[in-house]
Amino acid sequence: MTRLHPLLALLALCACGSDLIWYGHTSDRTRRLEIRQRGTQQWLRAGGRESARYHAIPTQALIRSPDGARVAFAAARRDARGRERWHVVVDLEEGRGWDGVAGLRFDPRGRHVLYAAELDGRWRMVVDGREGPAFDSIDLDSLAFSPDGARHGYAALDGECVRIVIGHAIGSCRRALRGLALGHSPADDVVVASDADDPRRSLLLIGGALRLALEQPVLGLFSDPARKHWAVKLGADGSGRRPRLVRDGGLLPESDAIGHVVWSADGRTLAYTARDRAGWSVVVGAVRGRTYRAVDAPVFSADGRRWGYIARTAARSHVIVDGRVQWNVPTPTATALTFSQDGTRVAFVHRHPRGPVVVVGRDAYRFDVLVEGSLRFDRSGRHWAVLAGELARRELFVVVDGRARVPFDARELFGGGLGSGDVVELLGRWVLAELERYLQARGRG
Repeated sequence: MTRLHPLLALLALCACGSDLIWYGHTSDRTRRLEIRQRGTQQWLRAGGRESARYHAIPTQALIRSPDGARVAFAAARRDARGRERWHVVVDLEEGRGWDGVAGLRFDPRGRHVLYAAELDGRWRMVVDGREGPAFDSIDLDSLAFSPDGARHGYAALDGECVRIVIGHAIGSCRRALRGLALGHSPADDVVVASDADDPRRSLLLIGGALRLALEQPVLGLFSDPARKHWAVKLGADGSGRRPRLVRDGGLLPESDAIGHVVWSADGRTLAYTARDRAGWSVVVGAVRGRTYRAVDAPVFSADGRRWGYIARTAARSHVIVDGRVQWNVPTPTATALTFSQDGTRVAFVHRHPRGPVVVVGRDAYRFDVLVEGSLRFDRSGRHWAVLAGELARRELFVVVDGRARVPFDARELFGGGLGSGDVVELLGRWVLAELERYLQARGRG
């Protein structure tokens, strides 16, 4: 998402003479965050507390824990020798200085803070202030976590070798890492790496032991949330073999193309999209659905018992739930299929000549503006919210259950208050937090 210039966030001047140059909130929306500046010094204010002073706090280097009120950021300050040093500040507590910092993030549960730190031209992962081994560089896109966030792994460049590092254990020399999934214990770890002796072949290891040698190009590794099952997407090769999946060691049928690959939350069911000459279809378990012009990624309910997807012809959308068409929409624009937490309610959106429409069960709600993918159900599944807008007033708001409007701060959004990451996911968290605050305030949380 394109961020507007920070000058657009110069909104206030406090009595102490500092300028407000950015503001946002923690992920649960309970605490306001501000970056303030006086002269050449900047600091973060969180609630009634303030950080130390720095000469630069880039807003893109400020992160919030996914579900809670924790915050961390990277900031620069010159030391006594005039050198620029970068510090990671977690919950306003400052860490040591580095030549550079990259990839700052929380683990998926928000318990641990990780980042890559440079010192004298060498990089190492730092977890909760504890330094790992040093390498020439670290592939931050390869960083993976166990389901509970307690274990992590990544690929690092060590001379001519790519090393897969899990925790502080350094693996043997590889040409490239193709996929990494970490389990609760090392026995469940899945690693796909290029063979050091034959770059056309990839090796799949489980718990450190060789399980398969894969001759086709590896396009992705997909594991279920508990890391008990896995699937590898294979691409076409020069010998005429077409794309296919390998599931838990077994080969699935070939297709002209393989698209989205999704596991159910309970790990019992694998679903994916596949294309042949007639078009696209969705395969759920061992059952392949009918063919359409296009299909969205399949979606599972939180308990894994229900599933669905949206399919399109040239003129219509078909919303398919548990293998049956539940809605026929007279436009090929339906999208954003969503289940409630308990799987009992289903929602999606589609475009209409008079404005976008949200469909929740048997009810439909039309708006002037709608942010697709922002709809969220509360934990009970009884309530939902979506980010919508009114063109005449040029206003965005969170709509609860299709009726109540909760104010939405568009200045915060367009001033960079959303943060870095997947825009749809971050907006969804924002909407869900506002929904939960709204319900709690009315004794319905």
